[in-house]
Amino acid sequence: MTDSESVPEYLLERYSDSRTTRSLVQLVPFAGVVDTFLTATWDQIRKRRAKEFFDKLDSGAILLSEDIVDSEEFLHCFFITTRAALSNRRKEKIELFASLLLSAFDRNGPRNIDDFEELLAILDDITYREWSALVILDRYSDAPREDSQNDLQWSLTFWATFVAEVVEKLEVPSSEFTSFMNRISRTGLYDQFVGGFMDYSGGIGMLTPRFHRLKGFLLNEHEEQEESLSP
Repeated sequence: MTDSESVPEYLLERYSDSRTTRSLVQLVPFAGVVDTFLTATWDQIRKRRAKEFFDKLDSGAILLSEDIVDSEEFLHCFFITTRAALSNRRKEKIELFASLLLSAFDRNGPRNIDDFEELLAILDDITYREWSALVILDRYSDAPREDSQNDLQWSLTFWATFVAEVVEKLEVPSSEFTSFMNRISRTGLYDQFVGGFMDYSGGIGMLTPRFHRLKGFLLNEHEEQEESLSP
């Protein structure tokens, strides 16, 4: 990658052997962005982000037939997903956007375009650190559970360990943990318990069915992502 190459020139050369990915690259209006931000530094940032997005798409390009790529539905999803991906700095989250797009046209993907747009909006809204906290919480779903325990009682058996892991791995200050998790509730991926014990003061919650749906679309190739989590 040379400083003299424009974003589209660099990407078209990179994917010269992939007709589908080259076609998608040519649809992205890079020129307008470069004209607005006339700096070499910004150009390099855009190249990196675009490379990460299209590398991920290209790795699953076998799923994208020419018929799908030519459809109005795909092009709509492609444009809105690309715009969201190129506005993010985290490689891991950029790849999640690409995974969501690839899943959209799988037979087990989102139900329709409206469903895809809602899931995309959630992914765009949530930070990677927040998403990582939910992935860590999901790992505790295999914790032993007695038949007599309700959701809150069961969650209490591992909650302190979960908190300690998030504080350590994601560098969330322990004094801010509860408010950090409370804020994630806005996404509909996590709900706080209300009531349950006379002395329950709040601050504990659980994952929602929507989280598990979104996770199914995103984590096909990211099952071990929590091992390398960083803020």
